[in-house]
Amino acid sequence: MRRKGFTLIELLIVIAIIAILAAIAIPQFARYRVRAYNGSAESDLRNVRTTYEAFFADWQHYPDAVGPDSGQIAVVWSGGPANAVDTFNLSTTVFFQANTDATNTSYTMATHHTQGDTGFGADSDVQGIFYWRDRAFIGTDFPGAIVPPASVPQQDDFTGVGSWTLQ
Repeated sequence: MRRKGFTLIELLIVIAIIAILAAIAIPQFARYRVRAYNGSAESDLRNVRTTYEAFFADWQHYPDAVGPDSGQIAVVWSGGPANAVDTFNLSTTVFFQANTDATNTSYTMATHHTQGDTGFGADSDVQGIFYWRDRAFIGTDFPGAIVPPASVPQQDDFTGVGSWTLQ
């Protein structure tokens, strides 16, 4: 009479196959997570850019101050009327920084997710989105390297600064 069940060799083969599949899947999963974090930062940059452009349409100036306000980010034009304020929300652990020129007619901005490997930048004078990818950015709040450059009207401010590349 033959016993029912698996032999030790059969079990070892199954375990080896599972280990090989896991070795392939886990690094892919980690890359997908980083891509999702990067997508969150890029999406927030596009939303903030839309907020800035709507602000400009209303007041003919870009905001000159950006600051947190009860979980939201407030954009303010201090030279305008008291109600020249707009707000937007950032995703969790996405950091944002912006610069405007002295006349508030041009801006540069950048975003970065702490678990992402890419910083994203925008310039009011260029339609596209800039990016700077570096694995060293993972786990940092807002790397000093991806701080947006100073804004100069009618000029591409990102080209030639660091490793910024236009998408």
